[in-house]
Amino acid sequence: MDAKLYSDIHNFVQHGTLPLDFPSTKSNFVTTCSHYTVNSKGFLCRDGKVVVHENELEKLWSQYHDHTGMNNAWKRIKAK
Repeated sequence: MDAKLYSDIHNFVQHGTLPLDFPSTKSNFVTTCSHYTVNSKGFLCRDGKVVVHENELEKLWSQYHDHTGMNNAWKRIKAK
């Protein structure tokens, strides 16, 4: 999610503050915000899962997306 939308939704859910400009309409924005919560650590969540900023996505993807099958195959090849 891009940083501005994240910030707008987070502020609305946590404080009830509406942004000055809406992505579409006020009612659509409020309806969209009703799908989100803020957890005890202050992170925005949807369906119980933490929402990731767009700029952090690549870092998280490379950290957790590990092709273990391919890596294990290379380890076995190198061991021979």
